[in-house]
Amino acid sequence: MDPSTNVVSIEQSKVNKEVNRFRSCTSNIRDIYCREWAQFIYKKKIIGSAKGQEDLVQQHHDKVLYVGRFKLAIRQFNEPTPTIPMRTSEHLLDYRSRVELEKEGDSTGVTMAKQLVTSYLAWVEMPSRTKWLPRAFAPLSLQKYYETLVQHSSSDAPFEAFYDALSGDKKTLCIDQQTLDLYAPVIEELIPTHKVPVCGHLRSEFHAPSDLEVECNINNENLAGAIKKTKEKMETAMSRSWYSLIKFIEQVLLLDDKKMYLIGSRCTSKMESFVKSQVLSNFDDYWLSKVNPSDIKHMTAEELEHIFGLYWDEVSTAVLSFKGDFVYTHLDEVHLWMNSFNQLLSQVKGEIARRLESQEYISGGPFLKCSQLQDALKEFEKTLDISDSVSHVQSQMEERVDDYLHDLHILREEFVKNLFTATPMKLDKLFSKDVKKYIKKAENGYTSLRSHFRYLLTKQIFSENTFCNIIVLCAEALIEEAEAAEFLTVDEEIVAFSKTYRVYLDRRVELIEAIEEGVRIGNQEFAGLAGSLFLAEQRRIEGQSVVVAQHDHLLKDLDGSTSTSSSGKKSKTKKSAKDNDSLPSTTHAEETASVVEKKTRKIRGSKATKSDVEASETSSVQTTSTASKTRAEGKMEEAG
Repeated sequence: MDPSTNVVSIEQSKVNKEVNRFRSCTSNIRDIYCREWAQFIYKKKIIGSAKGQEDLVQQHHDKVLYVGRFKLAIRQFNEPTPTIPMRTSEHLLDYRSRVELEKEGDSTGVTMAKQLVTSYLAWVEMPSRTKWLPRAFAPLSLQKYYETLVQHSSSDAPFEAFYDALSGDKKTLCIDQQTLDLYAPVIEELIPTHKVPVCGHLRSEFHAPSDLEVECNINNENLAGAIKKTKEKMETAMSRSWYSLIKFIEQVLLLDDKKMYLIGSRCTSKMESFVKSQVLSNFDDYWLSKVNPSDIKHMTAEELEHIFGLYWDEVSTAVLSFKGDFVYTHLDEVHLWMNSFNQLLSQVKGEIARRLESQEYISGGPFLKCSQLQDALKEFEKTLDISDSVSHVQSQMEERVDDYLHDLHILREEFVKNLFTATPMKLDKLFSKDVKKYIKKAENGYTSLRSHFRYLLTKQIFSENTFCNIIVLCAEALIEEAEAAEFLTVDEEIVAFSKTYRVYLDRRVELIEAIEEGVRIGNQEFAGLAGSLFLAEQRRIEGQSVVVAQHDHLLKDLDGSTSTSSSGKKSKTKKSAKDNDSLPSTTHAEETASVVEKKTRKIRGSKATKSDVEASETSSVQTTSTASKTRAEGKMEEAG
């Protein structure tokens, strides 16, 4: 334990060793349910984190079931938290806002109407937010379901704070002291079960992670066949639900393509194709092909007038053909197109009114947009009647053609006037400044005539903005109706699926409960095992801390006593030396005892008894002992 950081650390190798030799659940060594789930948690929470993963749990993604061209979202947990694009009212508002931009289309020729209906088709293929499939439509996987459990686990779940406090790398595992103290009582209760198991898990009844993965795969295969059959029924039902909208969009696309050639941006290409078929050359090329400048002096005025007139006769014929064969025909086609559009709108209104009256999807209501469609389209009744607009365009073109022919007549008169007044006959006199101006005006007049007709077609008959607004009204009403039908049909198929394949669904529930129980046991046992190692390490470090503290205290006391006794050291040393001199040494005492013994023997003679000898020896020993004791006391006094 680092006192500065208040963290307890243990080696990963020790943790791995303890996990791998964790006790079995019964006397049978095959029953290692707790060990395998503890190993599972260890690999997921500790080893996976030590390898440098940014997050143990990958970002959860909602699954999608593809039903033909449609998609249905699968609910992955208790609450819907979609991370995939789904249908929302914001999409419809976005589509409607595009109409307000009043753009005819982009540079690629894609009209605003086509962008709009294409967006609606994409919207139809998005998963609905109103109807989710149950989790049984997604395969069950131990690994992914564990990630889901981790992501949705609550902060007050057992041992959640313990695992959140764990940190470390490949070599060490750490926990803060506060969390360890918090879980210490619980860990202390678990430690006895690490030696004497009380769980009694049998392998035949409780599945280890590897066994559960196999069981999940088996049940997934059984459900896959059932889901395939249900998908086929759903596709048919959903296609029927969205049929009216999809059919409407397809017809709108056809009408929009034709509209582009009639009153849209591509009407110019059709017009130019018609003019190209008339094979008209410019006046300069025509004149040079008919009149040689060197021979003009030999030509009569009537011949020159005839050649000049032939060209403008051809131009007049071409303009009249443009009015009769193109303008009138084109406007008739515009009438037919508008009739087709009106028929489509009448069909949509009629179908919606019929279904509202029959209450076909009444349980999916209310149908506000459907009921308001009739009144909303009334605002466009005058706009949808283009008879007056077409008549106006036609009269405008007739006036323009008449004006153009009048300009050609003035040009011919001006040329003839110059022709008969020019003497001598010269080319530069034939084409005066006024005549050249009229020729230029006549040549540009036909082009201007066509440009004006294009403007009238695109701006005066039926605008792109109006067309798209009507599409939005009809499409949103059909969407409202289709979503209600989709909700009912999908709900019916889900109910039928649940009844038909109840056995597989019940088995799936059992497997989910087994996974949750295994994860709970794994969390508990690994937390107890790792916690016991942390507590043992804590006690070891605390024991070392006590020894170090006692040693430091002893050293401090010794330092204090040494400084106190240093002042009287010299006087005590002299006193000790004097006392030591007054004490007899061991050798001197022994010599004195020997002399005494000799004198005694000399006095008593050579007939000393045994008792006398023993008494003499005892006296000698006592003398020696007294000398030794006196010397030891002298040394102790010196040390004091």
